Amino acid sequence: MTNETILKKVIMKARKNGWKKEYSVKELLEEVTLTGDADALAMCIIYSHSFAKAFWKKDLIMDVPGSWQYHLQQMVVEKEPLKYIEKFLNIKGHNQKLTKIKL
Repeated sequence: MTNETILKKVIMKARKNGWKKEYSVKELLEEVTLTGDADALAMCIIYSHSFAKAFWKKDLIMDVPGSWQYHLQQMVVEKEPLKYIEKFLNIKGHNQKLTKIKL
């Protein structure tokens, strides 16, 4: 799966779990355009505490309060954090149909 596809799917899952952006995506896109670093957008999103809380809201592996913090720590040490988070997309009934979303 490409990083773009992973990002779209994790955003869909987080939104389904109640995530609401706390910043303007338009502002992030402008920043990415200025810096030329598309990965910066993904990192801004997936390392956001509100995003992580929503994404791992229904953590079927670690059903403990604050498990989102553990996963953030794991992403920090991963060489490819989007590949880490991808592992949590297809867990027991969490397969999602990819639809067009606005980043």
